[in-house]
Amino acid sequence: MPETTFLTLPGGRRLACDVHGPSDGVPLLYFHGAPSSRIETEFLELPDIVEKLGIRLIAPDRPGLGLSDYQPRRTVLDWPRDVEAIARHFELDRFSILGYSGGGPYALACAQMIPGRLDHVVLVSSTGPHEVSGLTSTIDPNSLKFMQMCADRPIPARLMVRAMALTARYFPERMAAQAVAALPVPDARVMDDPEHGAGFARLVAEAARRNGRGAQLDTALMVRPWGVDYQQITVPVRMWHGEEDRNAPVAMGRYLAGQIPEVDATFVPDEGHLSLMFRHAEDILREIAGEMATC
Repeated sequence: MPETTFLTLPGGRRLACDVHGPSDGVPLLYFHGAPSSRIETEFLELPDIVEKLGIRLIAPDRPGLGLSDYQPRRTVLDWPRDVEAIARHFELDRFSILGYSGGGPYALACAQMIPGRLDHVVLVSSTGPHEVSGLTSTIDPNSLKFMQMCADRPIPARLMVRAMALTARYFPERMAAQAVAALPVPDARVMDDPEHGAGFARLVAEAARRNGRGAQLDTALMVRPWGVDYQQITVPVRMWHGEEDRNAPVAMGRYLAGQIPEVDATFVPDEGHLSLMFRHAEDILREIAGEMATC
């Protein structure tokens, strides 16, 4: 089981982080999807990989998700302040960040606002801005409807999140089956594994552990404009994206690659949103660990 650390931030708000890997390893902060939580690292089977590669993986719950306290009226651009608090707590002068899926906007916010603290910025299967025409056209219609509800109708969305969490907790096989129905073939194959299906259900339940408002707001922030100014990003960004992704379509990855000033993007054929990470996580993390070893 991972070590869960609680930070108390100014004002008394608490932030929860799970820590994996050696204490003297290369520091990497992992930003989970939306809505999700710190245990996403376990679902994606990252703890064994980071142990082998000598990476100290720190995975925080964003506010209102998992074990972290809710932060009303927060924005994507508020997140770098929490990240700096995490860095102070763990005594990190410099570190790398990896934003997966809905964690991508938060990685880009850090790249813009705290570049001097960052060694590497990595985006994996990152969502793109929903307001840009055409980028959401291949997302599953029911998934897109839920995302938009979180932005436009928060109260019904919170009720839906709670219902999803109850289904995940008490009927995990049903939750996994519902997810598979909306996935492309590469991701459906991942979810066909009963352990992966059960892990996905735990992830959904943990995201709404306290109530639905944290998950609703996190999803709404993904759908609304993030406030990130790509032209202010001066650090190199590494991107990985599956060409069969339907959660964050490859058009989103290509759009971001065209906006970020200095980017090295890899678009992987025949991989989806989940399968990319399940099949290529070691390559992605080895690249971070290897480059840090030469610094």
